[in-house]
Amino acid sequence: MVATVLGMAGPGFGQTAYLWMEPAGGFYGTTANWDPIGVPSAADYAEFEISGAYTVSFDGDYTASYMDFGRGRVAFDLRGYTYDLTNV
Repeated sequence: MVATVLGMAGPGFGQTAYLWMEPAGGFYGTTANWDPIGVPSAADYAEFEISGAYTVSFDGDYTASYMDFGRGRVAFDLRGYTYDLTNV
């Protein structure tokens, strides 16, 4: 399953904002694809701000608090996994 997503609200107090850094796409769970290095947790904020089109593939179930899409076009290839947002 591939889902294309378009935009949401910003981070709250105490959350770490993780910015997706890989313009070619890649796996959500690869720590080097994020700045800061790591993977957003249930308390964190995921940002997808790269211009152009790319696919983020999932290699497990993940949860983030919020996510944001400022530019470009990101597609999620869930591959049977789930991606939950706790504050939408």
